[in-house]
Amino acid sequence: VPAPRRIAPDAGYLNPGPAVALDGRLIERSFRGSQQRIVVEAGGTRLTFVLSLWESPPPAGEIIRLHLDTDKAFQVLP
Repeated sequence: VPAPRRIAPDAGYLNPGPAVALDGRLIERSFRGSQQRIVVEAGGTRLTFVLSLWESPPPAGEIIRLHLDTDKAFQVLP
């Protein structure tokens, strides 16, 4: 049985960098103190990410490119 996997919610960035790119539709965004939470739909799956306040996502409904930090993005759960 394969181990469950997840994408770490704090591994996504709007600014390009040494990362894997993920394109999807921004479904929701909300501010949480010093962070903002976004929900992106990609390939029929909804993914939740936490961004710092200095990143500025577009309005909900827009297509965005999210960059995933490969050192911490992909996790295998016990």
